[in-house]
Amino acid sequence: MKTILITGGLGYIGHSLTKFLSTMTKTRIIVTDSNFLPDRVAWLRRHNIEFHHKNIFEISDLVKQADSIYHLAGVTAVPQVASQATPEKDSEIKRVGIDGTQAILAYMKSDAKIIFTSTHVVFEGIKDVTRGLNEADAPYPVLAYSYSLHISIMLHHQ
Repeated sequence: MKTILITGGLGYIGHSLTKFLSTMTKTRIIVTDSNFLPDRVAWLRRHNIEFHHKNIFEISDLVKQADSIYHLAGVTAVPQVASQATPEKDSEIKRVGIDGTQAILAYMKSDAKIIFTSTHVVFEGIKDVTRGLNEADAPYPVLAYSYSLHISIMLHHQ
């Protein structure tokens, strides 16, 4: 039986992904999140999906078990413009995004797969309106959240 780990699994994307993956047979799904949303946790339990209320730095035991990791964990209450940023907020966003990703990469099995997701914010610094951007286009992160997403992906490719 394959084991799938979803970090940040109680967020909107994580919960939707979990619902989709729960239709797969012979798959063990483990969801971890530092948040606790009772309705979503109850849904997981009704569908026999493991939930661990842990932050990204407490899951090395779960990472070691996974054949596939959907890495969705991150600080979500992020500044939307530079004037909202503070050194403290930026530091925590980068710590979770970069150091947390490094922890996952350090503990995952050598044959495990890791799937990163990203958003359009990795292109937030592009000055001109550009259509049809994809993963082959060079990112242009500006704020800490998009920068940490970009660096996390770059770490994996090293």
